[in-house]
Amino acid sequence: MAQKTMQRRATETEMPCEVWRTLLEHCYEAETAYAQALTDSFDFVGMEFDEALQRANEAREVSQVCEKALLHHEQVHDCVRQSAVAKAS
Repeated sequence: MAQKTMQRRATETEMPCEVWRTLLEHCYEAETAYAQALTDSFDFVGMEFDEALQRANEAREVSQVCEKALLHHEQVHDCVRQSAVAKAS
């Protein structure tokens, strides 16, 4: 347990900034939900398949919004580049 906490702290300190880390987590969660919705759609046929596919499309749209928010933050805040420069020095 202590090792996991130490690994998480090390990872958090390597992240460009807290907002970026949060946005990245949202992207991961949205991508996971999209992948799961696609997987779930294979279990259905007919109208149920159409409904499952609609849920997958909605999850994909959420994933795209999350990705755009992350990219926008990276451009505006410039934290990714600054973090890379700091690590290189």
